[in-house]
Amino acid sequence: MIGLSIYMWWFIPLTDTKEDAIATQRANAFHYGWFLNPLGFGEYPNIMKQNVGTRMPAFTNQESKLVKGSFDFIGVLHCTNIYVKHNSNSPKMENRDVFMDAEIELTVIEDSSSAFELPIMPWCLQAVLEYLKQNYGNPPIYIYENGMDQTREGILYGLSWIYLSYWMAIYRAMA
Repeated sequence: MIGLSIYMWWFIPLTDTKEDAIATQRANAFHYGWFLNPLGFGEYPNIMKQNVGTRMPAFTNQESKLVKGSFDFIGVLHCTNIYVKHNSNSPKMENRDVFMDAEIELTVIEDSSSAFELPIMPWCLQAVLEYLKQNYGNPPIYIYENGMDQTREGILYGLSWIYLSYWMAIYRAMA
């Protein structure tokens, strides 16, 4: 079996604006589509080809046929969730990176009131799994890492409710 393991943040629009919602779609295309679209569809996402332009390599027809459908499963590592904000200044920059090409600004969601360094957000793992199901034909998925980052002090802090909440999120995504 051949699979691809990918660290999947869940992207959430920073605001309720249309610009941030579209920027979140671009974040998905640039971070997941960059790797998964060639394997699933034989080419990069259209928004990547449009924004990156001639700097983006293109697949020949033969290469596209060769890579399309060439995975048996997707391995998911998920702990972090990220706010996405549209960045209209990015395309104007001469030296651009993937964030500038995607026209996004990212902010890690943190929770300073928790014993854990990152907030416990099982619904984000559910969203990741539903995204893969809807966009890549419900492939077999192996979850290698999920849920939370913890400090040494948080190790003994009531972990059972956290595990249960993530298992319930996985169950809902499978329904």
